Amino acid sequence: MDKTLLDYGLTDDSAFLFLKFSAKEYLELLQSGKLHMKNFKTYIDWEKREGKKGIGDIYEATQVMNDLDVKLVDPETNEVVLEGTASRITVTFDQLIYKPVFCMTGINASAMKVINETEEYVEVILNFSEEEKKIIEQVFGDHVLVISPKQFMDIINEKFKELGYSFKAKFVRYDDFSINNKERIEIYHNLDPDLYFWKDCSIKYQREYRIVILNKDIEEPLNLDIGDISSFTTILPTYKLFNGFTIRFPKEKRTLISK
Repeated sequence: MDKTLLDYGLTDDSAFLFLKFSAKEYLELLQSGKLHMKNFKTYIDWEKREGKKGIGDIYEATQVMNDLDVKLVDPETNEVVLEGTASRITVTFDQLIYKPVFCMTGINASAMKVINETEEYVEVILNFSEEEKKIIEQVFGDHVLVISPKQFMDIINEKFKELGYSFKAKFVRYDDFSINNKERIEIYHNLDPDLYFWKDCSIKYQREYRIVILNKDIEEPLNLDIGDISSFTTILPTYKLFNGFTIRFPKEKRTLISK
């Protein structure tokens, strides 16, 4: 079995790289400091319109429950007028789907496959299958902005604090939406902000890391100037990222703790 950085004492809680796939022109705007955020409804509508999941997702910020007994009750008489079984019920609240979100791919320990190891360093490549590479390039763009996570999030923290935005940023958790997960259902029932970080496992190849503003609703895209980020980012053709792009983690700096 291939080794990943999980085999060196690291965990999947942190991102070592952020990747933003898109057309080169858009990435150049982002690199110059133009942060473009859409609401969740945009991605719901995209799948409804295009008929496929990928950029869009009809289950964004949505409660999904399966195989439920359903009763229709007359509110005046409390009489059950209809009952049956629903194979799937989805619940989407307007108060949730207008929050701004910015999505990236987050590269954590399991997303890095070890290809070489010396006394000085461990060398890795991105741990994507050939099918995943093909889907990403076709659906998300022929170029990618490679971003240093800490510097990027420091800027986001500073800018959002200046604007008075409360936000949450973390990896998405992928789950099988055909199964009723108690934790997922309770989080939505309680309107816990973690509800924005659940997606169906059919698109887990995205390895998404997202930033959600919690105290602002938008109908049109939100454009923010976060300042030039070119000093800690680089733009590459997507095929170059997936073919020959390597990263070295020096052991002497204790980046890795061997098991």
